[in-house]
Amino acid sequence: MQVCLVTGGNSGVGLMTAIGLAKLGNYVFIACRSANKAAKAIDYIRQTTGNENVKFLPLDLASLDSVRKCVKLFNGYNLPLHILVNNAGIFNNRGTTKEGFELIWGTNYLGHFLLTYLLLENLQKSAPSRIIMLASDLALSPSGIDWNLLVKRTPLNFLKLYAISKLCLLLLTRELSQRLNNSQVTVNAIHPGFVQSNITIWHRLSIFT
Repeated sequence: MQVCLVTGGNSGVGLMTAIGLAKLGNYVFIACRSANKAAKAIDYIRQTTGNENVKFLPLDLASLDSVRKCVKLFNGYNLPLHILVNNAGIFNNRGTTKEGFELIWGTNYLGHFLLTYLLLENLQKSAPSRIIMLASDLALSPSGIDWNLLVKRTPLNFLKLYAISKLCLLLLTRELSQRLNNSQVTVNAIHPGFVQSNITIWHRLSIFT
């Protein structure tokens, strides 16, 4: 049995990932903001897979303090960590994070960066283990990164910030894979394609196509 942590595991791609991991008999943690949504997802996963080892971790990726608390709660279980799936993300939300970073970039990238960093020692001790980043083909569109945008409220062109957040995840994937090259921790980024999820209205409507 492996221990897995899936961010945003209460819906969409994250939920399906959590179900797949639970079907294999793994111990699965769902990390997300809503305890109510997590409870419904956990009940569904348990009923679907027959696996009772599914638990909730409160996590708001738009708050670095929340990320630290989430890791502290996970560490309190005194379990290894074999699979970390950085799945959660937002698309067209606007604003800033608790610490004043642009909301989309702060949630999609910065929160996951800190989460991965704080869990890295456990992943190394638990090797062979893996880190999986949910990427997007939009990560290939930016020609550069305007760092000034990352400390301001989301601009009208939120799509640019979403693309930058996914580009940063790819850069993190590459950097971590190089640093962990001689270890048994693998780091990969995947693009799920156009699938049914709740990240945009078009993804939600894909059920009808």
